[in-house]
Amino acid sequence: MANTSTREQDVKRYLEIAKEFGYISFVITVENWHGGINSHDVPEVTLERMENQLKNSIKIR
Repeated sequence: MANTSTREQDVKRYLEIAKEFGYISFVITVENWHGGINSHDVPEVTLERMENQLKNSIKIR
């Protein structure tokens, strides 16, 4: 699975398949351990879109 799944809908099918085959799944949100360095040259507009999608998908309460 890509490490850029920022929304529930991005991983939903993978979780369904895992459940179908009896796997236990975990969704992990990784913190910024890279100091903001964009080592893969991802365009800024893409980073902003992904950041907004992640922010909008997190349920705090």
